[in-house]
Amino acid sequence: MTASSAYIVMTILLSITIMYKYAAETMKRVKAFSNLYKIGCTRKKIASYIKKEVILFYVLLVLLPIVYLAIVMVQGYMHTPDTLGLIIMLFGVDIIPQMILAVITYYIYKKNVYTEIGEVL
Repeated sequence: MTASSAYIVMTILLSITIMYKYAAETMKRVKAFSNLYKIGCTRKKIASYIKKEVILFYVLLVLLPIVYLAIVMVQGYMHTPDTLGLIIMLFGVDIIPQMILAVITYYIYKKNVYTEIGEVL
């Protein structure tokens, strides 16, 4: 029980850390989106680019560990079949925080870009 609690807390904290690191990195790309806006790219198109970038980042962030976690969990389930609830919980802990933080990152990124674009107007 202690190990699973530690895994949950560690996963959530790492997810939050990754979100803040990604948000900090987006500040470097805000100027690029501002330049796109200056040459005629619409806000809708910029939002589309941001959404695609964030989705791709978080899909990779979820899928890569899920492959490893699936292999480990299948091995564990083969040896102890009563761990299905634990397996579902561990997958949920890996996926749900990432989905929530992807939405938060998208809105932070979009807000930063639109703030920069607003200064351009």
